[in-house]
Amino acid sequence: MSGPGSGENCCWVCGPDHPEGLHVEWHLGHPVTAQLVVPARYQGFTGVAHGGTIAAILDDGMWHAVWQETEGDAATVELTVRYRHPVMVGVPLVVEGWAWRSAHRVVAARATLARVDGRVMADARARFLPGASVHRAIRPASP
Repeated sequence: MSGPGSGENCCWVCGPDHPEGLHVEWHLGHPVTAQLVVPARYQGFTGVAHGGTIAAILDDGMWHAVWQETEGDAATVELTVRYRHPVMVGVPLVVEGWAWRSAHRVVAARATLARVDGRVMADARARFLPGASVHRAIRPASP
């Protein structure tokens, strides 16, 4: 892929090179953490962050926890998000992600998205397949 936002740093959630991205900065640890504010341009209903944006943030937090656990690439193979309360745009948020080894090469993970006062707004669980590089899986379409 080429063009704006291409390359290793083009993730829409955390990539510094993505021109329209959220530019979330993850801090490794147990849990992996980040602080962010969802800008108004990513709202669904007026003033409310789009659910897809929330899912992407949670997925990325879990991916970073998996990366830390496995020290390598992984692909999301299952993602379940529970939206507990509407997430308002412009409000400071904290994301936390955890990962642990599971059966059959799969790594399980979970993440929470909370306001800075601790109220959990959404949470997610996912399964990741370590060693699965998306870069190797993407092939240009045949003419």
